Amino acid sequence: MRGVLVLAGLLAAWFAAPSQAQDNRTFGEWMVVCDNLKTCSAFGFSESASESWIKVSRDAGPGAAPRVSLGLNFFEEPPAGGVWSVHADGRSLLVIDPDEDEGRWTRTLDAKDSAVLIDVIRDARTLSIQGPSGIKSDISLTGSSASLRYIDAQQDRAGLADALVARGAGQPSAAPAAPPLPIVEVPPAAKGGAKSKPPVFIREIAKHEDCDSLGDPNDFPAIWARLGPDLQLWGAICSSGAYNFSYKFFTADNAGRKVAELIFPYADGYGEETGYVTNPDFDPSTLTLSAFEKGRGLGDCGSMIRWAWNGQAFVLVEQSVMSDCRGVSSDDWPTLYRAEVRQVR
Repeated sequence: MRGVLVLAGLLAAWFAAPSQAQDNRTFGEWMVVCDNLKTCSAFGFSESASESWIKVSRDAGPGAAPRVSLGLNFFEEPPAGGVWSVHADGRSLLVIDPDEDEGRWTRTLDAKDSAVLIDVIRDARTLSIQGPSGIKSDISLTGSSASLRYIDAQQDRAGLADALVARGAGQPSAAPAAPPLPIVEVPPAAKGGAKSKPPVFIREIAKHEDCDSLGDPNDFPAIWARLGPDLQLWGAICSSGAYNFSYKFFTADNAGRKVAELIFPYADGYGEETGYVTNPDFDPSTLTLSAFEKGRGLGDCGSMIRWAWNGQAFVLVEQSVMSDCRGVSSDDWPTLYRAEVRQVR
C-alpha cells in the first residue's frame, strides 16, 4: 500500500542515516535522541526482540537530574506480584516493585536509584532484569558509555561534576540553560455554519493520482472540521493497510471552492514534508491535528506527530519517535521536537 510504503521509506531515512540527523545517533547497541530543547534520551535493548529495555533521559540546564526507566514485556500473561531485581555483570544493584500494565512491566526510578544505575552501566557489559518464576532478560550495555557521553556533549556538561560520564571539577550550575520553547499561536476555536455536503474533490478522492487501496469508504468516513467562518478542513482516506490509514487533507470555503491541498512538515532532518497524515485525529478545540505512523501493528515503534493550525498553515508542534520495535510504549518515546501552543483569545 502506498501509505505504508511512504512510512517505511521515511523510517529508513530517519534511522539508517544518522549523519543526516545530528540529534539521532547510534552507539554500539544503544541509540540516543535529543530534541530541540536538548532533552536527550538514550535507550538500550535486550538482544532478544520485544523483551526488555532501559531508558536514560535528561533535560538540559543546571540542576536537571537524569532519570532511568526500565521495561520488560511478556509474550504471555505476566506473573502476579513479587519483586524484581536489577543486576550488572552478575552484581545485584536494586530490588524494585514493578508497575504492570497490559502485559508490560515498567518502572521509572527515583533520582537516587537512577544515579546508582547510571554509575554502574557506564563500565558494565550486561544489565539483567530478574523476576518471579525464573524470568530473566539481559540488556547489552555495549555503547552505553558513548551514548551517555554524547548526552553530556549535547548539553555542554562535559567537565562538570554532575556529568553522566565526562565528569570534572566544574560546578553543575555552569550547565547552560535549555533553549527557549518555541511558541505557536493559533486562532480561537472556529465558529460558523453547520457541516456542508462533502465537496466533489472529497467524494472523488479515489481518482487522485496518489491514492490507492481505499477500502470500504463506510469504514473510513471523511474528516471535517471548521477552521474559520468561511474555511473548512476536509480529510479523505487515500491509502489503507493493515494498521496504517493515510488521509489527504484540504481546505475549502463553505461552498467547496478555493480548494488547497495541505502539506505537513516533519522535524528537521527526519524526513521531508508530507501530504499524508497517518491514523489522523483532529481536535477542534485547539485546532491541532495528530498522526500516529506505526512501524508495526503493536504500535511500539514509529512516529507520533502533532501539528497546529496557525491561521495560514499547519505547523509542527510535537514529534516523538521510536526506531526499534521492542515493546516500548509511546509514553516513553523520545521527543524530536516540541513547541507550546497558545490560543489567541
